[in-house]
Amino acid sequence: MKQPYEVFADQAFVKIFRMTPEVVTVMGLSKLPQFRGLGGELNDYSPQGQQRRQTLLAEVHAEHCTYEFDRLSVAEQLSYEVFEFFLQYLPFEPWAGLAGDDFRAYNYPVSHHDGAPAETFNLLVNFHDVHSEEDADNYLLRLAVLPKMFTDLEDSLRRSQEQGLSPPRSALDIIITEMRALIDGGVLESELLSSFRAKLYSADTFSNEQRDHYVARAHNFVEQLYRISLPGFLAAMEALYELAGEVLGVSRFHRGQEYYQYCLTRQSSTNFTADEVYKIGKTEVDRLKFELAKEVEALGYDGENLTDSITKCLHLESEECDDSTDRRQEILQYYQQLVADMRTKIRPYFNLFPMGACEVKATPRHLEPGRTSTYYPASVTGEYPGIFEVNLSREFSKAAWSRNNLAYHEVYPGHHLQITLAQELEHLPLFRRTFVNGGYLEGWAKYAERLPFETDVDPDPRYELNRKATELLSASNLMLDVGIHLRGWSREDAVAFSMEQALVDRAMAEYLVDRISVTPAQVTAYILGLITVRRERDRAKERMGERFSLVAFHDAILGEGALPLSVMERQLKKSLN
Repeated sequence: MKQPYEVFADQAFVKIFRMTPEVVTVMGLSKLPQFRGLGGELNDYSPQGQQRRQTLLAEVHAEHCTYEFDRLSVAEQLSYEVFEFFLQYLPFEPWAGLAGDDFRAYNYPVSHHDGAPAETFNLLVNFHDVHSEEDADNYLLRLAVLPKMFTDLEDSLRRSQEQGLSPPRSALDIIITEMRALIDGGVLESELLSSFRAKLYSADTFSNEQRDHYVARAHNFVEQLYRISLPGFLAAMEALYELAGEVLGVSRFHRGQEYYQYCLTRQSSTNFTADEVYKIGKTEVDRLKFELAKEVEALGYDGENLTDSITKCLHLESEECDDSTDRRQEILQYYQQLVADMRTKIRPYFNLFPMGACEVKATPRHLEPGRTSTYYPASVTGEYPGIFEVNLSREFSKAAWSRNNLAYHEVYPGHHLQITLAQELEHLPLFRRTFVNGGYLEGWAKYAERLPFETDVDPDPRYELNRKATELLSASNLMLDVGIHLRGWSREDAVAFSMEQALVDRAMAEYLVDRISVTPAQVTAYILGLITVRRERDRAKERMGERFSLVAFHDAILGEGALPLSVMERQLKKSLN
């Protein structure tokens, strides 16, 4: 007799995720019985590891297809659709998903944005807890296998280069700069060592003798890493840099246009074509520029042009933008207080609301050049909170109130609320509580940015101006992404476009271009998701009239976990009528 569908899907999900131990740790699954024994392992980045993952996906999908959709319950049918998308477009690196099987080598194995080795180091520093001897032993095991990870990455890079699939030179330059900074910092300053020491000494389960023993062993592993693996990897990056080209986009690859369409569907969970995405971007950019021009005029900020006017409104004078320790602490404390306040203020607009907390931390300095502020989900088991990591180097020039948009997007009522809530929805199977997709994830977060203004939680018109400015950036990124990957834009052309259309300075434009060049279509999820959420709210209002409730809408869109947008549309029509 067959297992119930959701039992099968959860068991298959466990099999799949056991092959990505880093994802298991970051998502807070490692303490669940199904994932025991993975705490001392890292992802297998070798080509052989990738083949094993794809084979498993195919086997799972074959069994998935034996379930007759029409004979499933309504709840099971929804889970079936979610799991089908999950198998086809698995959004976790280094997976490709079945729909991307022909393009498995196209994902850059090394990236300055959401890629190894930076994310592996981040895993060890921020997500590998040390509360017991087992935890400490596992940390040492992971340090011990780091050299293999670097060897596998070098092998994958060489294979990619042989197929003409290497990252562009500009992206490699960022990685090389970060690696040099890491090496120059030395073993004693390494966060791999200092964070481990801090965790050991903050836990009351270890004697001082045990702590010293573990630190000494960790020091030996890290020393070997810094003496052999990191210099070797840096040399490989430098050699690849000499071979890499200046062209940014995937159009230079064989079947590059097909690959981009796969990325577009994977990242946004929509069926838009690249041409449609470009047109949407153009329409939104024109609309937002018109609205921004009217609002800066109403607020009395008169500049030489729209960019100058917005800059005067949103930024401090340059002399106030000092990179001092006190200034960094001041900014960090501002965000910490803002997050604490918003948790209370936004609560009345939600029936479903997460219990889990969120911690605000600073991005490590050596990663600041290639990273933006980001959110890392809390543990599913509740062992550690969500982490809102703020890149302080990008905050010095901002007026205090203009920072609010970032916190609303990443924490409340944005990512932390939606992701932590999903984890706490006990009526859903495990894979539904942990699965995410870009369109739903970023679409909700962009929608959440405006909610404080709509509800008078943050009625400052300058805040709304800032929000529209960030939405303008996201809208221009639709055109920028397509331009880079399918229309052959050079780096300089792309930077100039971003500065002109997104109204950002050169440093931000360069960051956006370099990010987009290694993550095809990822930035499209923001506006395509936002458009979908707003459209579905408008449709629900039209269907329900006076019966429409904002709280009920939020419950409906959040209460089933991260649905692919095409699935979410149908589900909202059923639940809100």
